[in-house]
Amino acid sequence: MKFAVFIMGALQTGLLTLVPILMERTGISAVNWSWLMALGLFVYVLSSPSWGRVIDRIGAKKALFYSFLWLLLSQVLLMVSVQWLAVQLSFAALCVALVAARVGYGLTASGVFPAAQTWITQQHSENAAMASALARLNVVSQLGRLLGPILVSVWVLFDAPLLSIWSLLFWGLAFAFYLWFSDSSAGQLIYES
Repeated sequence: MKFAVFIMGALQTGLLTLVPILMERTGISAVNWSWLMALGLFVYVLSSPSWGRVIDRIGAKKALFYSFLWLLLSQVLLMVSVQWLAVQLSFAALCVALVAARVGYGLTASGVFPAAQTWITQQHSENAAMASALARLNVVSQLGRLLGPILVSVWVLFDAPLLSIWSLLFWGLAFAFYLWFSDSSAGQLIYES
């Protein structure tokens, strides 16, 4: 749960750090990248209330798993669009792919943190323990946001800044597949009712 929140935070700030490189790769101006980023945030805000209903219906663990997995897949679409489709597709098709990625991000990222918070509240009956666990979750999220740009900086040293996002996606997807296939109680989340 904390790892998902950490990855989400690192992806958020890592992607913002890469905007100049994304502009260069796609030929899309800073203003238009700003609109793409704002679109994801706008959809995030609009879809957030829906995740409360989803969490109530399928449970916090399942909602966390599915929102995190789809968040990662939307970021994969964005990265594939930037790295490969930008040279293969027309400008209009590239823009459609990027808009789809950002809308997908907004729809799914808005479920990760509330699902993680709900999962924590369900595990702790004492207010002090719950408050402490929620505070630690917030710290992990902020730590991810702090380390996202640092990770980009490290990959810049190797002249491969986009690998920072790919590495976060790799670890995030590995974690999601671990949850899917694990025999642990956390891994059984998709089979529980």
